[in-house]
Amino acid sequence: MTKLFQRLGYLMLCASVFAPWSVANAETEGQLMVVVGPYSGVIYAVGAEFEGADKTSFSVRAGGFSYSYTDGSYWEDGSGSILGVTGKFYSQQSMEGMYFGAGLDYISGESLFSGGNVIYSGIAPHAMIGTKIRSGSMSFEPNLYIEMIPGEQVSTVVGLGLTVGVPF
Repeated sequence: MTKLFQRLGYLMLCASVFAPWSVANAETEGQLMVVVGPYSGVIYAVGAEFEGADKTSFSVRAGGFSYSYTDGSYWEDGSGSILGVTGKFYSQQSMEGMYFGAGLDYISGESLFSGGNVIYSGIAPHAMIGTKIRSGSMSFEPNLYIEMIPGEQVSTVVGLGLTVGVPF
């Protein structure tokens, strides 16, 4: 529970840093993000997106990940936490329509596998492409999410994501 409060504290700190860069009277959106990837993997996060100038936005998020992989006698299970920032460029004003986003995550986690375990942390670049669909006071963002996981061997994770947002 302490880690959850620590992550939320980091999220609020990041939000206070990015809030002044958003446009006056611009939209701010609370978000819940889930990305499902290969090997029974999932990334989950809560965050906020701030509308910027001229079809741009900045978002911050805090969350975690977990995965499981088995291939014959080899098995691997991992989990950890994520703190990230993303910039997006939209095809339309007001954070709507198709977008491309890229940013950096700080990842910290542990993987257990048939030969031992490994603890890792580091900066992980990510990119996403998707579209924001408005429905009433909510938004839905189906997207393709790509993350480069740091370590002795850099791993690339590709997943399908959905972000649900509510303006505040």
